Amino acid sequence: MISVNDTRIPLVIIELKKELGEGGCDPTTQAGLSMKRYWIPAERQPIRERCCCPTLMLAGGGPWLGVLGGVFTDRFIVQRLTPMEWFAHSSTKEDGRVYHLTRVLIAFRECIHDLETFYRSEVPKLRALEAGHAHPRFYPFSNTFVDEAGKVFTFQYVRKLESDPACVTYLARIDSPQPIFPDLPTSATPADSCNIVVKFVNRYGTEVHEFLAKRNHAPRLRYCGPIPNSVVQERLPEALKVLPPPGLSLGPMQMVVMDYVPQSKHTPADARSKVKVVLDELHSNGFVFGDLRPQNVLFDESGEVQFIDFDWTGRSNDDKSDGIYARYPLNISQNIPWPEGVKGLSTILPQHDQEMCAKMFF
Repeated sequence: MISVNDTRIPLVIIELKKELGEGGCDPTTQAGLSMKRYWIPAERQPIRERCCCPTLMLAGGGPWLGVLGGVFTDRFIVQRLTPMEWFAHSSTKEDGRVYHLTRVLIAFRECIHDLETFYRSEVPKLRALEAGHAHPRFYPFSNTFVDEAGKVFTFQYVRKLESDPACVTYLARIDSPQPIFPDLPTSATPADSCNIVVKFVNRYGTEVHEFLAKRNHAPRLRYCGPIPNSVVQERLPEALKVLPPPGLSLGPMQMVVMDYVPQSKHTPADARSKVKVVLDELHSNGFVFGDLRPQNVLFDESGEVQFIDFDWTGRSNDDKSDGIYARYPLNISQNIPWPEGVKGLSTILPQHDQEMCAKMFF
């Protein structure tokens, strides 16, 4: 607990039991509820109105201990940053596990220092919440990207593009390029200041997106790579690295930035045939789309069809030996009438796209 301008701020909340399950309570749930109780009093309103109140938590029982993190946007969000770790001897070969636990604790200590710096130095500079205006508290922290020409941009979030609480796709607007790297081009052009879509993904079909964008059937892709932060920006070549979409999403989360395409108020009479033409072009070049549903296809103001969601896209299964082909995600929804044979981690086939196209309503 620290004090900033006479306001006490919890950096770490600890909930420990003699053993897991004691009292019929989950210590991780209790830690999250304790965070909520700490942040809702009126005395902390000045802090709440400037930031998302990031808070660390330690929870566990007996020899088990886990690290959690929480924020307060339009709701309280608590996530487990580590599994429950075993902090006791369990075998005669402990070097690897002790080393792992040491790294966890060192990282935890560094995060506490970073949080204290954030609340003491950064929060007082942030503007307070203002009704009717977008505020950074409700949006991701990342607000910069580097385009393919090496130009550095900053942007401001405007709103979520869906009302679903799980939505991680946002409408944003580009500011003038910032001179973060003095040796990189940063001169603004009229085309630079525009609305963009920013989304966060575990996998992305960059190759397919760029293929369709060159043919005016997808928004311009401005960035796809690691989520920018101070560490990534210091390694500029890595910030531009693109990862192919694997069957299992094991890579780090990525940020995707593309142009925002205004949607036509009217769907053309030949909508289905236009979608089919694009699919045929994809398939003839060895690609599949995968998630062909109405919300992932739109028609721009000129009537051109635009595909806008490339999370599942990739190469079709022509050669299994190289392992680079598109698969459905592990947790694919069972509430959608997919084509026969579609299941988690199964191969995405061209005929699946064609069947979904036939089911689309326009």
